[in-house]
This record gives sequence, C-alpha cells and structure tokens, in this order.
Amino acid sequence: MSQTQLIDSIHELFHTACKDLFEGLNCQVLASDVPVDRYELDDAPAAFIDGGSDDLEIFIGLRMPLQVLAMTYPVQDDVASIDDAILEDWVAELANRLMGLVKAHLTRRDCMIMIGLPTFYYGADVDYTTMGNGQFVAFYFDLDGVICQCDIAIEIFNPDMQFNAEAPADADDGSIEFF
Repeated sequence: MSQTQLIDSIHELFHTACKDLFEGLNCQVLASDVPVDRYELDDAPAAFIDGGSDDLEIFIGLRMPLQVLAMTYPVQDDVASIDDAILEDWVAELANRLMGLVKAHLTRRDCMIMIGLPTFYYGADVDYTTMGNGQFVAFYFDLDGVICQCDIAIEIFNPDMQFNAEAPADADDGSIEFF
C-alpha cells in the first residue's frame, strides 16, 4: 500500500469516526461536499488533539459553533445557563472522543497509536501549524443545520508501514459495555 493509499484510508476512517461521533450525540448528520469559507467558523471554539506511534502521527481538530456545543452538551436540564467555559471543556472532550474513535478504527486494523491531550483554542488566531507537518485536510458536516469543521493532518514516518485497509470481520467495535 502506498503512502497516498494509506493516508486516503485513514481519511475515510476519520470521516466515519466523525459521523459516528455526531450521530452518537443525537445529531442529524449530513456531510458537506462543498467547504464553507474558513472565516465563517473563525469565532467557533476549536480543540486539537494528536495521536501517534513510531510509524505515524495524526493530528485532529474540531471547530464547533457554541450553538452546536450547547445542543450536544450531555446535561440538557437548563441549556440557557451553560457558560462558555463549560462549552470550551466540552469541545475538548469531543476532540478526545473523536480521537478515541479513530484509535479504535486503527487498532482493528493492527495500527496502534498513543493519544495525547486535547488543546482548546477560541477565536480567529488558531495556529494550524500545531497540526504538525502533515497535509491538512478539512471535512465539513451539517449538524442539524449548523456547519462544523473536522480537521486531520497525517504524517508518515515509516515509508514501509503496512496497514490493514479493512477491519477483520470479527473485530470489536470498540464500545464499552456497562453491567
């Protein structure tokens, strides 16, 4: 598998993980093929997180408007009273969950990574160089009528890295059972 094929496969896994995350938050999810003007989301809170191994490094980011963060926040008793600090923490938690989903997809394909800690940014001065040297790609999703941005950058260190493009049929979905 070439590096381009490897990166394309990880992009597909990332896109699936994004949809899984948003659907798990009870959002109506539509992938947007047409990217929005980046500046439309400049005021949206953003969180970034990385994960990697000796073979590769993956950086992901989420830009989610406050409206979507409030809508998806798990405690909905009094949404009007949720302050910005709580929603800032929530976007970081969502980035962490998204990376966890990506890690689960990769693990099922015999690609192990360690996950870092999320970093939160707010405002137009987000520095995308924090996403390393990999090629930056943005995916856009319409969540109940509001556009959100999911970013990924992948850096391959091992040119001979092998990747099982399909998960084994008996692969666990990574869910946790509570009893």
